[in-house]
Amino acid sequence: MKRVITTTLTAVLILLSLAGCDKNFMPTGAEITTFEIVRVLGIDKSEENPNEVGVTIVAERAEQAGAEDFGSVTYEIITATGATAFEAVTKLRNKSDKKHAFGYVDYIIFGESAVKDDLTKYVDFPLRNPEFRLSPNVFVAKGGTAKDLLAEASSEDVLIVDSLDNLSTGINLRSDVKRVRLIELINMLNREDVAAVLPALGGREPEDEKLLGGDLPEKRLYAAGYAVIRDFKLAGYFDDDSARGYNYLTNLLRTSAYSVSDGCGSHAGLDVLSAGMEMIPRFADNRLIGVTCIVHVNAGLTEQRSQVNLNTEAGLEYLSRELSRTIEAELESAVEQSKDFGIDCFGIGERIKLRHPYRWRHIESRWRKVYQGLDIDVVAEATVRRAYALNEPGGFPLYEWGAKHPPNGA
Repeated sequence: MKRVITTTLTAVLILLSLAGCDKNFMPTGAEITTFEIVRVLGIDKSEENPNEVGVTIVAERAEQAGAEDFGSVTYEIITATGATAFEAVTKLRNKSDKKHAFGYVDYIIFGESAVKDDLTKYVDFPLRNPEFRLSPNVFVAKGGTAKDLLAEASSEDVLIVDSLDNLSTGINLRSDVKRVRLIELINMLNREDVAAVLPALGGREPEDEKLLGGDLPEKRLYAAGYAVIRDFKLAGYFDDDSARGYNYLTNLLRTSAYSVSDGCGSHAGLDVLSAGMEMIPRFADNRLIGVTCIVHVNAGLTEQRSQVNLNTEAGLEYLSRELSRTIEAELESAVEQSKDFGIDCFGIGERIKLRHPYRWRHIESRWRKVYQGLDIDVVAEATVRRAYALNEPGGFPLYEWGAKHPPNGA
């Protein structure tokens, strides 16, 4: 046994001696302070040379811990261009004194010009590179480049990474748009007759804001609806109300806030608690003649600005009608815009395929043309069911809804 161990050690020593002085022969450790952790990746079509790719990174630098501050974190934004994204990333290494770690990228932002060109050309690098995860959130920089958006929305006191983190959290709470991850984007791009729909980011000047003891960035990030991709290129945007209509028609909306007329000359605040969409295709024999989309919504009364008791059967029914009317307008706007884009944005065809596979065979090969002429009816059935902690308005109610005189529009 001793002889076997001795022989093995001797062989190892001989192999190490044959390696010479190459320090890379055996793997070596590295301090975290020698790396920059890339948190945000921006990819653009180069403005200087349309045949090149611009890559912008927001990298987190871990500084050496000191006796007083116990270490600190700073960020830097670097941009480089190249014939490919890989070449641009290689050039980035020459602009920094540290190595870049791409395994922690949380956000990938594509510039609008890149998406107009051909999104597949720009998404290939993060997909093919094994260092990237498939979980980063993907956005489109509406009306500009990722490079400019990242630079303008950053300052020494307002970090772009924090702004993106807060925006992503807010997206989930408000249901303005839905987050899309890189792996979901690939699934979208693989579907020929359904649009790829990505959340869009915009930048606007800060309004009614003041940062005590610091500087605000030039622009504040905001959710700017959805970018619609048809045949790998930008077809247009779902803006504001139509974006919320898209969320309803794809069963993505979880909660949202509305202000509607209370019928008494003031407004009431309503909180959507749940929503679901039911699609009913209409056939004549095997010919698809139309689709009816019914959106069911449950909501609660979160605020009122009058002293009228709205928490009555008649009052809640009126609020429900007002909310239904508002939501139907959003649904109609989304459908109209989808027809303008020339592609099914809601996955209606896939729903028909699942429910009526035999009938789907007759229209599958010409679905885009069928969709353009398809009669799509939308119906919103909203119900305001609760008034939370108060059954009556703060202070004594002047009268119950509809009791004194017919409310406005009732």
